[in-house]
Amino acid sequence: MTTLAQNIAAARKNAGLRQAGLAREIGAWRSAVCEWESGKREPSLAVLRQIAVALDVSVGELVDGTIKTKAKKRAS
Repeated sequence: MTTLAQNIAAARKNAGLRQAGLAREIGAWRSAVCEWESGKREPSLAVLRQIAVALDVSVGELVDGTIKTKAKKRAS
């Protein structure tokens, strides 16, 4: 079973974004994205929704790890 941190990182990479790119998309600091992906902190539900929208996945996919591999969308 994967963790929320691992799922955020996998979805971000699948979307073709770097941590800084995701941070820009949701109006957060890159260091916050790093902390979420390392498991040091968890995003609030509101931020988790923003992450899901930015990465074109559902909150459920981020939580339970059922992220399907999609074609890379962009590089940032």
